[in-house]
Amino acid sequence: MIKQIIEQIREQQEVSKKELIPDGRTMAMQIGNIKRAEENLSSLFMDLRNAVSRSSIIILVKGTGSKKFGKIADEAFGCLSFEADSIFKKIADRVDDSYLQKTASSSIFDIAMGAMSDIAHEVGILGYNYVQFRSDDAVHLKDRKDLEKLIGNAFNREIGAELVILNAIHEATLKIMESDFEGSKVPLILHSSNADLIDKIALDSKNLNSNVFVVNSNGKVDEGTVEKQLTQINEKVQKGQL
Repeated sequence: MIKQIIEQIREQQEVSKKELIPDGRTMAMQIGNIKRAEENLSSLFMDLRNAVSRSSIIILVKGTGSKKFGKIADEAFGCLSFEADSIFKKIADRVDDSYLQKTASSSIFDIAMGAMSDIAHEVGILGYNYVQFRSDDAVHLKDRKDLEKLIGNAFNREIGAELVILNAIHEATLKIMESDFEGSKVPLILHSSNADLIDKIALDSKNLNSNVFVVNSNGKVDEGTVEKQLTQINEKVQKGQL
């Protein structure tokens, strides 16, 4: 299914990029073909994103070796690996440095919600709660890491960690669209050393995907241990399909 949609996308991309031939008799038809191709591409991308969502095996990796696990899984075993908190970094990027080195205020959340509106439209999030600034959010922001943590904690609290999954599926779709994808399943790695974040994502993602697995990477992490974990997960997925 995914491969077929990608093929359709490539066909429409070729049409959308065609140069206009200066012929008065066919100009309107040429412009119409390009416009239809562009409209088809938008629809096909949503079809592809939905197919990726249905086909995803979500592997949540926590612990000190989580980043290394994700890198090995990506490079050696063809998984798609992302930082679990990347969406919070994306939102925090809209907040300028003038808010650092001082106590956080509600205006940060106003900016963050503006960013969230744009991101929600981009990744296909249809509705979400407004993130309210609470008294315990008034923490001192030493640097951008503190800012990202503040936004991540508040958004997890008010919206839920499922937005992390939806963002990752969107990013995975963009990667797959440019690849020679052949499989029927999409192994999607979300890694973070923040165990609380991973546990929250695992809890909130149950309604989005039944194939969600949590891996603890506090021990030895190398190609052999990663392969063993991925093999065990694949076996569980196969058993679940019987």
